[in-house]
Amino acid sequence: MKAVPNVFEPGPSSRENGGIGEEEFLVYCLKAGIDIQLSLGPYSNCDFKVSGKRVDVKTISNDFGPLPDFNVNVPSCQVSLEQDLFAFVFHDKTKETYTIAGAVGREDLLRKGILKRKGESERNGKFIYKCDTYVLKVGELLPIEAFA
Repeated sequence: MKAVPNVFEPGPSSRENGGIGEEEFLVYCLKAGIDIQLSLGPYSNCDFKVSGKRVDVKTISNDFGPLPDFNVNVPSCQVSLEQDLFAFVFHDKTKETYTIAGAVGREDLLRKGILKRKGESERNGKFIYKCDTYVLKVGELLPIEAFA
């Protein structure tokens, strides 16, 4: 029987960048004096708890870091009652730096985010959504301190 590919399964480099992004988020919060704990549940859909709120950290790699009009996104199937916040970390591949861009609460993501449907395209067809996805601009994110 042939295995069905999973559109959400990250490749090795994505998994590594995601792990480093989570580490950078943790260090940022610790340095800022924010109450942060690792989420230790084996089936947890969040990475950390910040002041008791469940946070899923998303790492985005590009060549320039976060810009206010750049999109951040969360696949709709990853938005559940098990997350209170989504935090976004940008990996600038050119400078090899990681920047905490901010966070959004689940309710605000669902209310303010634009739902892009599977198959919709952007950038003159150069980017096609692989699944239904909520999209928000970096400029709409709040600093993680706003949730602490």
